[in-house]
Amino acid sequence: MRLRSTILLGVLGVLIALVVATVLVISLRLEGDARRQIVADLERAGTVFTDLNALRRSLHRSETQTVAQEPRLKAVLGTSDIDRATIVDVADEMQKAGGADLFLLLDARGRLLVDTAEPTAVDLDLTGQPVVRAALADGEASGVWTQAQQVLEVDARWLGFGDDVVGVLILGHRSDDALARTIARQTGTGVVLVLDGAVVHHAVDVGLAEAVAGVSDELGEGVEERALLGERFLLRRVPAPGYLGERALAWVFVESLDAALATSRQLRAWVWGLAGLALLVAAALV
Repeated sequence: MRLRSTILLGVLGVLIALVVATVLVISLRLEGDARRQIVADLERAGTVFTDLNALRRSLHRSETQTVAQEPRLKAVLGTSDIDRATIVDVADEMQKAGGADLFLLLDARGRLLVDTAEPTAVDLDLTGQPVVRAALADGEASGVWTQAQQVLEVDARWLGFGDDVVGVLILGHRSDDALARTIARQTGTGVVLVLDGAVVHHAVDVGLAEAVAGVSDELGEGVEERALLGERFLLRRVPAPGYLGERALAWVFVESLDAALATSRQLRAWVWGLAGLALLVAAALV
């Protein structure tokens, strides 16, 4: 009788160890698969974002090229005795027709002639802007500007007749929450645009966006895990394409690791429950 009990208890111990090991292996495998899937999603999000940004840039360049070919625009800049009010009127009319958020006209030296948003601003030297320097040297350029907490995608192009340059046209389009939501839909991840540690635009909850902005400067080039708002998240930081300024500007893509593991947790709970029931039955039989 004692030998039989020993054997049964030994079998029960082996069964318990086997069940525990099975549940642990399943849990580790599910978490590993979820983590790899999120990493793949975030890496793909970076690729999709790059492609989407390239498409937007192409559309903006086409718009700038079209406006730069407008004869009236070149004529008012190329006429030496025309008054500034006429130049401002033409610029205002063309901005309203095109819908750009930023419309600047510079002279051939890179000094401001017209800013439709600031009619009183004039004769400012903008050659310190990398986009302006590149446009003056190469005829066209594109990049990203920051103004306070605004981020603009800008394109610049020569205005002139043949090789005779009479000025530079700069058009800019602001980024906004709608852009962030579009990127989020295309990439399938949460998106936050961060400037100097502060949220500019986001396509996630406000609290999460602020938490992401708080750790943005700590992130490297790859996918990293962070505990935010009591959850585990995987994040990937992508510097804003075309930005050459000194401020810290980046897009951060984010997905919740805990949310991805919710289904596996439910499965694990079911496995533990079934295993416990089986062990109780086995113990009763012993």
